Amino acid sequence: MPTTDHKSDLLQSLPLFMGLTRTEMYEIVSRTQFTTRRLAVGEPLAKSGEKCNSIIFLTKGTMEIVSESADHSYSMNEVIGAPWVIEPDKLFGLRQHYHSSYLAKTKGECLMVSKNEMTDMMQRYFVVQLNFLNIVCRSTQLSEGVVWQQRPDDTRGRIVQFIRQHSRYPAGEKTLHIKMTQLAHELHCSRLDVSKALNAMSNEQQIVLQRGMITVPTPELL
Repeated sequence: MPTTDHKSDLLQSLPLFMGLTRTEMYEIVSRTQFTTRRLAVGEPLAKSGEKCNSIIFLTKGTMEIVSESADHSYSMNEVIGAPWVIEPDKLFGLRQHYHSSYLAKTKGECLMVSKNEMTDMMQRYFVVQLNFLNIVCRSTQLSEGVVWQQRPDDTRGRIVQFIRQHSRYPAGEKTLHIKMTQLAHELHCSRLDVSKALNAMSNEQQIVLQRGMITVPTPELL
């Protein structure tokens, strides 16, 4: 079992608990029920459509995020490393079900805090409440900025923008599962133009092309 000091140090590494004093950290650890899970490769942390009843922090290892379009015509897989919090915006509000699915990519650990415990913490500690709002606002503002970007004139630029718009985080390996005809439809381009642009990116080793699959090892370099 983790000691109080270990739990306190672990929590301080998470954005939700930044700015708390040592005394406040000890108080939270002593009065809040945290559930720690060790993760095996492929183990689900949360599933798309599942109700969000707790905050889940990936504290060790990496996970794969799987997001799918509404009509199931394409999907995006992303690899994210710890520390990471899974869709905190789904804990409250209009939509309280996970949009994506989350699987352990490597062995790791996660920390879970129930909705009731989170509500109690935010009522007792203004810093926790403020940190939670900052996390949710940051996510919303980043998404808003991406959506309102001007559409590039060239096909290559549209492909890069499409990948970024469908990513939860700008870094980390990403794999887009989509047919070339569907991608052309989404980009309002011809299939030939999309094929030429993808092959050029492949030749420059920016992406790895496979049938119905586009892997981006380092999205920051696009």
